[in-house]
Amino acid sequence: MIVLKAVFFAVATGVLFYDSILAALLFLPFWRLYKKREVNKITEKKKFRLNVDFSETIGCLSGILEGGASVENAIGQAYRDMLMTHDKNSMIMKELKHISSQLGNNIRIEDAFLELAGRTEIDDVRSFADVFATAKRTGGNIIAIIRETSGTIRTKTEVARELRTMMASKKFESDIMRAIPYLMLIYLRLSSPDLLSPLYSDIKGMIFMSLMLAFYVSMSLLTAKIVRIQI
Repeated sequence: MIVLKAVFFAVATGVLFYDSILAALLFLPFWRLYKKREVNKITEKKKFRLNVDFSETIGCLSGILEGGASVENAIGQAYRDMLMTHDKNSMIMKELKHISSQLGNNIRIEDAFLELAGRTEIDDVRSFADVFATAKRTGGNIIAIIRETSGTIRTKTEVARELRTMMASKKFESDIMRAIPYLMLIYLRLSSPDLLSPLYSDIKGMIFMSLMLAFYVSMSLLTAKIVRIQI
């Protein structure tokens, strides 16, 4: 789908800005940049979802540990409890199952959490894994640490979720703004084709359209950067 969208915009840009399908070939190499941008957006969404679910998991672990279970046994219990509200194929359930299998292979739980932090590259997971590993090594109060860390991560994820909700309308507005130049060109080509013909017929017109396209791309990148939220 990413490739198809990139090809569509390349063709649309070539036709609307230069009145030439061949001009679209000049924009096709940029599909790799578009692909990288879209993949990064998808990755950020997945990381945020996993971060929220991880916060819920830590809260679940805290409750189980306060009931007297060991940390190792609490992982299995947390998996069963989370299974009631999460699909077994969701990211967090796969990660919990993976951690359980690691524990079954005699891998230390702190190493399992550190490995999870390394793979996901999520700051909250890394912070928890580091604090947890230190507590296990020094004999700290694991239950209290998990409880406090759970509260901190939950507060942070709630703030991030509220920010994303607030920015959702702004992102929608920015998408509309990016579509307006294309829609205007389509309207003018259909309603008044003679109005645009001078821009397609000589070098001055092509230079003008190129400048407008460069300005449009610059504003689109700036707008995307403004509304982009990092977790």
